[in-house]
Amino acid sequence: MESKYYTINNHYIFSEMLITSPAITRDLLTVLLEKDPGDLKEAVRESYDKHHPKGKAVYYDVHVEDEEGNCYDLELQNYSPKDIGARQDYYHAMMKMRMVKEGEQYGKMKDSHVIFICSSDPFGTGRPVYRFRMEEEYKEADIRSTMYTVIINCNGDLEKYEVDEGLKCIIRYFKDGEVNGNLVKKMDEAIKKINEDEEGRNG
Repeated sequence: MESKYYTINNHYIFSEMLITSPAITRDLLTVLLEKDPGDLKEAVRESYDKHHPKGKAVYYDVHVEDEEGNCYDLELQNYSPKDIGARQDYYHAMMKMRMVKEGEQYGKMKDSHVIFICSSDPFGTGRPVYRFRMEEEYKEADIRSTMYTVIINCNGDLEKYEVDEGLKCIIRYFKDGEVNGNLVKKMDEAIKKINEDEEGRNG
């Protein structure tokens, strides 16, 4: 009986790739965020976060920090969550609560990044990527928001909207497994190895 091959859209495969391949994680974040996060600490799968006994807990698909203490949460969404705005608020809030200890100044708070990779468009506009950060209404006042949200719509229109070539390759890989570009080739090789290792353990 032939073993089933799992793609990047499988939650375990997605998280295992990022946890076992820190260079891929860094390169992927660089493309998604349009900035290099630098050296990263060890990534954690399904990290559990809860700050109140009666509060709602958060399970991050993959949570990682850089050497400066900035946090990155990568979420694989094989559906289109209608409450994605409220969810990103809550995820940011949970990460922020870990950043400042009792007696410390709020200015010590680092950046938090929430990244949703969605199989469909949560807003229905056809855009392949949405980037959010609090904007100032008054140009002379800079509140310097430290919260960044990126939502990737893998069903977006890559012909209508201008998208970086590296991000196009990533979106196409998530959508239909098309392997193009150096990063995607590395991702695909890592996923093949994970499948092979799993088959060896289960064989």
